[in-house]
This record gives sequence, structure tokens and C-alpha cells, in this order.
Amino acid sequence: MGDWHEIGRLDGEKGYDQARFQQHIKACGEYGVKPNMEIYNKGREIGLSLYCTPENGMTVGRSGSNYNNVCPANLERDFLKKYKIGKEMYDIDSQMKQIDYDIENIDKQFEDAKLSSNDRSRLRNDQRRLEREKDRLQKRMTMIEMQEMVTEAVKQKD
Repeated sequence: MGDWHEIGRLDGEKGYDQARFQQHIKACGEYGVKPNMEIYNKGREIGLSLYCTPENGMTVGRSGSNYNNVCPANLERDFLKKYKIGKEMYDIDSQMKQIDYDIENIDKQFEDAKLSSNDRSRLRNDQRRLEREKDRLQKRMTMIEMQEMVTEAVKQKD
């Protein structure tokens, strides 16, 4: 049969949208089980109250996960505020990893003895441009982290 309250709570806590219930209907229908939507939704509301916290918004954004517009209006604003910050941090990390990869590829190209001086010059310029971009991203990340520390310190003080 299934504990539809608990299933709903777990789905809510993971940030699943309402379409998840349709998946349960389909999966359970194969076994002749009919999910109870009312009980599921009550559990899901409890799960969403755990999912839709500002702290979890930061975690979800930082992991690069998408937000499925599931938070109730009274919780969504604070969740989204932190989610957007976390998502920006995730995006910065991803860009810095890509830059590291690109710089590593440039370093490997320098090993080619047949590389012309013009190509070497172009590669050095590309490398410097990438290093400047990485430096800019690192400064942006530091600024975000400092703003978050100040926000948390102010919150602790209040």
C-alpha cells in the first residue's frame, strides 16, 4: 500500500514538484495500488516546509540543482534569495574549473616544438586573459562569501 504521508513528506523535502505524484500513480497502478493524493499532499507540505528554508536554498543553488518552483509563497522569497546566491557561486566555480581546464590545454600546446613564435605569443595572450578572468571570478566569489558572512553575523546579533 505505502505510507502516502511519508512518501509525500520525502518528496516535498527533496523539492519534487506535483508531477511526482503522477509518477507514483503510474508506478503503483502496475500493482493495483491507488495512491491517496490528499494524504500525500499533507505530507508533501511538511516536506516542503523543510525544503524551502533559506539554508537549503543556498545548498540547492550551490549544488547546481534546479529549483522547481515548489515553495509556498510565504517561504519562497527567502528560499530564492539564498538559492540565487548559491547558484551564482556554483556558476563561478564551474567557470573557474573550465578556465583551469583551458589553461592546462594551453600548457600542453606549449610542449609542441613545431609551434611558431606567433602561435606561442597568441597562446601566452590567451593564457593571460584566462588568468585575469579567473582572478576576477575569484574576487567575485570572495565578495559573495564576505557578504554572506556579514549577513550571518548580523542575523546572529539580532
